[in-house]
Amino acid sequence: MLPVIALLLLLPGCSLFDSLIPDVDTDYSKTFTVHITNSSGYTVSTLVDVTSSSDYNDFKDHIDGFTINKITWQISDYQAPDDMYFNGTVNAWDVDSTKSFHVADIRKVKLANVVSAGEQDNVDEISAGTDLIAGWLNSPGRFYFDAGYELTDSSGKPYMVEGKNYSFKMTLTYYVTVKTGSK
Repeated sequence: MLPVIALLLLLPGCSLFDSLIPDVDTDYSKTFTVHITNSSGYTVSTLVDVTSSSDYNDFKDHIDGFTINKITWQISDYQAPDDMYFNGTVNAWDVDSTKSFHVADIRKVKLANVVSAGEQDNVDEISAGTDLIAGWLNSPGRFYFDAGYELTDSSGKPYMVEGKNYSFKMTLTYYVTVKTGSK
């Protein structure tokens, strides 16, 4: 067994080594604290940079690409009325801010119900957007994203939030497969 391991360590460029590296499923989560000062707005933008990961740098010569499997969202630490509704968007853009895309929608939900369930919910993805993100992860290895939101009452009218101290945390999670092994 030891000679086989030694051989694998001596021949990292070998196609046998590439075939031994399995695809890796991973996720990236970002939690935004949303201080509600308006009935609509955006979270702060966040940079996803896989090139800053030591794992990425150790194995980048064996990475063939990325697949976005799904994007989920979750609300926590909800400090607002029980009758507030939420819908939103997930947006992404390249590091040069020359190309942006509306990646997904979050359907209208009653926030108090979502918080009490305590579960992640899937966004309605736009496949062209997730394909674009996968391309940005391939090269240059990073992209920015944020979430837009709109707060309404049950009839769809903007929720009156001026002068209130409402807030919640929203977590977006990208589930990604790192494809390896065919180089």
